[in-house]
This record gives sequence, C-alpha cells and structure tokens, in this order.
Amino acid sequence: MICVIRRYHVTNVMAFLIVTMIMVNLYALAVVIGGRAIPESRNAPHDQKKSDQVIFSSNITSTRFVALEDGSLHIFSNLKLKSPNLYSVLDAIKRRYNELQEENRTAGHYLRVVNRIKRALSLSSHSGNKIDADNFWSTAAGWPFPMDSNQFQSMGEILWFANRAQILQAKNSKRGTQLKVEVVLEGGQVGLFKPAWYPHGVVINGTAYGGKDRHFGEIAAFYLNQILGYNSAPITLGRRVNLSREILNFATDQLKETFFRDRDNNLCFYGVCYYCKSTDPVCAQGDNIDGALILLLDKKLRIIANPWRRTYKEKIQASWETDISFCSTVLKDSNLSKRNEALLDVVAVAIFDFLVGNADRHHFEMYADVKEQPTSKSHSRSIFLIDNGKSFGNSDEDYIDILAPLYQCCKIRRSLFLTLNKFRGVLGKSLEAISNFDTLSPLLTKHHLSALDRRLLIVLATVQVCLDRYSQDEVIL
Repeated sequence: MICVIRRYHVTNVMAFLIVTMIMVNLYALAVVIGGRAIPESRNAPHDQKKSDQVIFSSNITSTRFVALEDGSLHIFSNLKLKSPNLYSVLDAIKRRYNELQEENRTAGHYLRVVNRIKRALSLSSHSGNKIDADNFWSTAAGWPFPMDSNQFQSMGEILWFANRAQILQAKNSKRGTQLKVEVVLEGGQVGLFKPAWYPHGVVINGTAYGGKDRHFGEIAAFYLNQILGYNSAPITLGRRVNLSREILNFATDQLKETFFRDRDNNLCFYGVCYYCKSTDPVCAQGDNIDGALILLLDKKLRIIANPWRRTYKEKIQASWETDISFCSTVLKDSNLSKRNEALLDVVAVAIFDFLVGNADRHHFEMYADVKEQPTSKSHSRSIFLIDNGKSFGNSDEDYIDILAPLYQCCKIRRSLFLTLNKFRGVLGKSLEAISNFDTLSPLLTKHHLSALDRRLLIVLATVQVCLDRYSQDEVIL
C-alpha cells in the first residue's frame, strides 16, 4: 500500500514538473516573439530600451492586416466564418495591394505641398521684438484656414509662441475619460496638455483603441492633417514643461492634491478623470515632462455618434463588422443623409484614422454653424478631428476595419483621392520632414513612418476594389 502511494506521488510530481517546464518554454517563446510585456498601469522604467517596450492592452481583437517581414499582408480575423462576403472583400483588397506594390510607381508633385508647409513652420523668429499675445491668438482663432492663405504663413509663429507662452492657470479637464490638464496661457488662450505616458518607440498590442493616449501620436496626427490637406484637427504641438514650476504652482487645489514625489524623487500626478487613479500616476523625469499641447478654439460643435463605432466589449461585434451592406443602413440616418456630402466626410475621416491607426472615433464633432466649416478645399468639411491620442500604437498591424466606411460605401471625394496618389510612397518621408520642426522631434519611429506608406497603399487598393465593382463616376465623386 505504501509503495502504491509513493508511486502515485512520484508520478504526480513528475507530471507537475513536465507541465511547468512546458509553460516556462511557452512563456520564453512568447517573449521572443512578442517582446517583454509591461503592465499598462505602470510607466516603463526610464532606462529601458524603447524597442523593448510592449504594452498588452486587451484580449479584444479587431479585423486587421498584419505586415510580414517579406512585405506581404496576413488577414487576422474570424470574419471568414461569420461573414464570407465581407472576408472576400478584404481578400480582394490584399490582392490589389500586392499588385500596387509591384507597380513601383513614383508619387506626384508632393514636394510643392511639403515645401509650402516647411516655409510656414520655419517663420518663427522674432528678433527680440515685443511679443503681442493677442495677435497670435487672434490669428489662431481663425483656424482652420487654407494652406495658400496669409494666415497659414503664421502657423510657425503660432506654434513658436504656444511653446513658450507662460501658463497662468492649470486645472483638471472635464473633457474625455483620460488624464489631461486644462491650462490658460498668457493672453487668455485655453489649451489641453496631454502628458507623455509612453516613449515614441512603444508598441501597443491588443486593439487599435487600447492603451493610454500617445502624446506623440496626437502631435504627429496634426502635422499629417496639414500635409494631406484636411485642415480639420486642432492646432497641436509638443511642449516640455516643468511640472513643479509651470503646472503645480498654478494648479487648482483639486489638481494639487494629486501630485506627489516617487521614491526616485520624480514629480508625479494622476489628476481627476474617469480612468484616473492614485495607483496609476504619470511621472516626470525629475520635474520635466513632455506632452502634447492642444489649442482649444472657440467653435460651436455638435456631437453625433459614429455609425461605425465599436461595442468595446469582448466577443460582441457591432453589426457593421459583419454586414457588408451596412452602408445602406447608414444612409437612412437623418443626421448623415440630410447633407449630400456628409458620407464623404465620414469616409475621409475613416481614411485618416486608418492611416494613423486610430480606431477610437466613437463620436463625430461636427460644426454646428455652417459658416464655421473649413474651406471647400478640405477633405472633411463638416467634421472636426478632435482627439487623435490613440494614433500610432502599433506599426506592424493595420486595422482594416477602420476603413469599413470606404469598402462598404465605395465612395471617396475626388480631391482626397488625388492627394493620396500624390503622396504614394513618400507620405512617411513627408511627415518626417514636417514633424522635424516640432520641439519634441523625432515624434515617430522609422517603423511608423514606413507603416504610413503601407497603409496609404492599402487605401488606394481598397479604392481599386471598389472600381472593380462600380463605375468611376460612382466611386470617385
């Protein structure tokens, strides 16, 4: 009896050791493949290599293309079982993408646009002249303005002054669900400061809307918005602030209460917001922290739900994710159909969000007053692109379902289609050249810049798939 018990015990111990060894090996394999995981609720150590920082944000998956080392794309989705028709469209996009890759076609006259923006951004010296804050902010209040206007030539000076203007007040912002500080700059201009949670080399695994806001993504999205002629994102710039001298000294009591020093004497705070908590602060390096400063403009906006919004629930998909004919349902919505070009605006926004990898556009901020809408040259004429913080999270994954308004509706504004073709193969290089003017440059890694060119080609491939199904006059409007 004793022998039987010992044999049974030894057998269990050996089984336990074998299982343990297998789990350890699997974990090691996962680390080699995916990089080292850092809990989302903690900042990465300051001395950690940027390329090693991987954030696992969620188990919720989205339909996406994964870029392989040989340049090809792999569809990652369960739609083949749930919606074979929709899956066939995605497969057609992938085939068209491969064909466009082989064409080796050069871009059009993109340098004219890039050089015009570079000239405007370089005009930022004041030769010791007295600075008139009211003059800067009155010019900024006219944004968005056309690229060929005299106002646009002042963009460099606006960014220059916003980066140096004294902060007079700081308080918790009630906007959105994540940490941000509302500041009043000298001259009365109001702005939002989004502190840096991650370095620009971070990788966000999970969903395209996972993780915290990326300050570098917010800034880069503004510059890309200019390059592509959208002119519909608020003026945004990178700014390095001294938390103690510039924020804490001017903070409200409610905000002050959330500040503290960590064990390394770095100044930290967690603010007051939906997701804010004392166990999850953002910390400066000493007292200095980078962030995105967004100038708030006095625009009357109305908010409507995005028909292509996500459920944000695990294993629950929205109807648009599996219904290839969802666009016909959207056109019945009075909020969108009462303007002839509203759908083109939605498609334009989807294209922009796909390029930057932002799948968190659950609502649209639309101009309440038609007179305040941007110039007719803009690709998004009624929608203001506010909150781009979920951009540039993962350079290897292209969330193709962000493009659902395009491949389901098969319509695109002609001006946008021509602009995208103009920057084919050079969009990443163009953004790098423009964003170099920012104080926090470089904003993006070379992998993100390369991803921009790949995603642009995917957009053009999607248009080609639409042209395979419909006439040019029906698709390009």
